[in-house]
Amino acid sequence: MSIAIRSIVSCMLASLIVGCAASGGGPRQRATAPSSRPAAAREVTPAELRALAMNAADSYATAIAQATNDVRTSTTRPAIADWAWQTKIDTTLAALTNASGANDAVCLLDMVVYATLKRHAMEEHWIPTLLHDEGKPALEIYRRAERDVWTAAGRSLTRQQQDDLRAMIDRWRKEHPGRYYVSHVRFADLAAELGFHADSPHAKTPGSVFGLLHIDPLAGLDPVTAELRNYRALSERMIYMSVRMPLVVGWQVEYAALRASGTPEVHRALDTADRFAALAEKLPADLSKERQAALVQVQELVKAERQAAVDQVNQRVTAQREAVTEEITSQASQLRQIIDAVSGLVAKVEDAATRVNESTSQTVVKTEEAGRRTMRLGFWIVLVLILVLIFGPPAALLLYRLSVKRWLAPVATRV
Repeated sequence: MSIAIRSIVSCMLASLIVGCAASGGGPRQRATAPSSRPAAAREVTPAELRALAMNAADSYATAIAQATNDVRTSTTRPAIADWAWQTKIDTTLAALTNASGANDAVCLLDMVVYATLKRHAMEEHWIPTLLHDEGKPALEIYRRAERDVWTAAGRSLTRQQQDDLRAMIDRWRKEHPGRYYVSHVRFADLAAELGFHADSPHAKTPGSVFGLLHIDPLAGLDPVTAELRNYRALSERMIYMSVRMPLVVGWQVEYAALRASGTPEVHRALDTADRFAALAEKLPADLSKERQAALVQVQELVKAERQAAVDQVNQRVTAQREAVTEEITSQASQLRQIIDAVSGLVAKVEDAATRVNESTSQTVVKTEEAGRRTMRLGFWIVLVLILVLIFGPPAALLLYRLSVKRWLAPVATRV
């Protein structure tokens, strides 16, 4: 798995180098921003904004994963452990989604909005209703992670833009009281719900945070350069997601396996199997003791009957001795048949116990093989999707250019 990821990253890096070389060897052109571009503390390039958003997402997802792991390992309540698993997976997916958007500036703003709303959800819902005292250490990590995201945003936003963003978040929270599922709330959604659009006065105000929604970082560039830079940004986002998604997929598979094996029915089946295995282990010893006791009883019975027969023979006349001897012989034959029947029953029971043990071992092996096949199938599906996303856009671009040269060049020559 690690070899496949390294090969994908190597291919993407090679494409990035080719894209950079094809974009021209002259000085780097800076995107011409519209008049509504916010007056930041300093000029920040789209690549720097993208790096800030990705670093903020990684830092935030790592902190929340550690907090939820601590809660899951310390709690004794299944509901809290299940919440920790779901929060760990959902938070990581939301952070990766926010950091891999098309607008680099909005990606950073989405991370700020998500971290702030997630901390409010912890304080106002999850701590009072579910976690209580067990969630207070996690809440401190949420607050620290939120401060780190705001610090990252402060490297590209002015103080006024940060204040506007806080005011917008507070206004949205007042209009949506009690909402604690916020993984899909984006900065653009907040702006749309609050009535801010491209033609609104706030968006046109110089230095407004809402103007970041409508900035085109590739404005003023020639189409080829703009297309190459778009492809380079897309490649960076694909590398970012392809390196991190296997970890999330592994968490999802582990969580699904834990939920499947944690049901009461599975526990009852395991308890029944354990009791049956214990009974199967004790069965040969118990049967051996019962068999010995039966033989002793049979021997005592034969001895008593034989002694009684001898006494009767001694008391009776010699004429009845042969009849008594035949009767004793018949009884001994019946006793041998009983002993043979008991021995056959013991052999059948031992054979049944052996077959049950073999069936249990085969069931465990088949279950492990099915889990490994599921893991391999999920990985190959993810790998095929990544390869399609990586090599699909360059192939489409190449076909488009070949078509233009083939069909439009003859027309231009005749004209």
